[in-house]
Amino acid sequence: FAQAVNFASRACPTRPGPERPTGICCTMANVDAFLRAAWEEVRATRGSMPLAVLVPKDIREEALASEDCPLQLMSGRLRDCEDVLEEAACRCAICSGGLAHDAMAMPTGCTETRKRLLMRIVAELAADFDPGRYTPGALELSGIVGAKLSASRRERQGRRQAARRVVRAAWLVRFHEASRKRCLRLDALRNSLGDAAFLQMVQDQVDRRRNKVNDGMVPTDAQLWQTT
Repeated sequence: FAQAVNFASRACPTRPGPERPTGICCTMANVDAFLRAAWEEVRATRGSMPLAVLVPKDIREEALASEDCPLQLMSGRLRDCEDVLEEAACRCAICSGGLAHDAMAMPTGCTETRKRLLMRIVAELAADFDPGRYTPGALELSGIVGAKLSASRRERQGRRQAARRVVRAAWLVRFHEASRKRCLRLDALRNSLGDAAFLQMVQDQVDRRRNKVNDGMVPTDAQLWQTT
């Protein structure tokens, strides 16, 4: 664990470099205060709250056992969260609402995963963090992150449900169109054969299928149940 902290201190400085845009985590003091406050809440909840995303999963248990704040590692994770925040929003058909009305399947390639939603929320919270308004021990950060994550997931679920309704409606249109064409073909066949010949043909088909069942060629529901 100590080696990981030393490596992170060299690879992940507390402040973003000059090439990174300003406006996120504007002061080093606020960054450190946010990370230390987050660590205290992660420790208090034993890593069970979403805020634990700031502690790398592979060293989380060891860090909680040592109780020393892994500030440099958490700073690196915060930089990862900021990178996600700076990336362009997902433009898939689900997130953009641009799913075609005749789509027959759910679109793929959506990048709005739970982890990315969480990382974006943490980066936004760190950017707006005010140490003077924070109450230690009240788990304020965990509550805010949990509430925002739940709201974001509900919003994402709402978009997915809307896309499913579009796909379901497209399938119903296709099904109704196929049914209409089948009825038209049957009507055309009835008109060409005449009512008597058409009814006789239907009866012959019903008898043929019934004989297949009676001869054992097609298993009945009772036979299927006995073999299971």
